[in-house]
Amino acid sequence: AIGIPVTEVNTGLLQAAFDSQRVVQAAEAWGVHEQWVNERKPRLGRDVARLLQAASELKPGDIGRASAARNRVVRQTEALLAGRAILVLAAAPGFAPGCGCLTMVDRAENARIASVR
Repeated sequence: AIGIPVTEVNTGLLQAAFDSQRVVQAAEAWGVHEQWVNERKPRLGRDVARLLQAASELKPGDIGRASAARNRVVRQTEALLAGRAILVLAAAPGFAPGCGCLTMVDRAENARIASVR
């Protein structure tokens, strides 16, 4: 307690950022790799193939809406942080388990957290 006021806010911006970024990032990835994938027909891992397939099916309207949503998130975050505010976020949704204490469920959850959704 060094006299810095702390205000906790829940704006829903994180979910909006995640949702819009997932679409924009997929569209960008497909834009970069489309020609290579179509010409070379590479053998891709199941997860990568699934993500690129989904990206290839995005419609321009989906991408436009996601891009606009991302821009709104940026503007709202900038407004929230105006006046020298500091944004503090948890690096993970929970606490770290002790060494050697990971169960299969923990491993699955860690993989889910680390994966691109």
